[in-house]
Amino acid sequence: MIAVGKDARRKRPPPKPWRRTTRGQRCPVCRHAGCLFAGPHDRPTAVICVHVESREWIGELGWLHVLDDRGPVWSAWFASLSKLVHGGERP
Repeated sequence: MIAVGKDARRKRPPPKPWRRTTRGQRCPVCRHAGCLFAGPHDRPTAVICVHVESREWIGELGWLHVLDDRGPVWSAWFASLSKLVHGGERP
């Protein structure tokens, strides 16, 4: 069966919950590359920053900055953060 119209669009899997910032996509907290962020590139929901301190130290990864804790995004990145801290996943 061949999909037509809306159904023809490929559904991409969601991006990895945590991605590294780069020179082209800098950290919204410190403006450097090398930090981790979750959520869309243009509006991250959380950042693990290696340069700017917060109340939440996430082991050797850096400090957690929650930028938007509304909605279901919280549980998705919090679960992935647990995997990062406990060694189950690498960004």
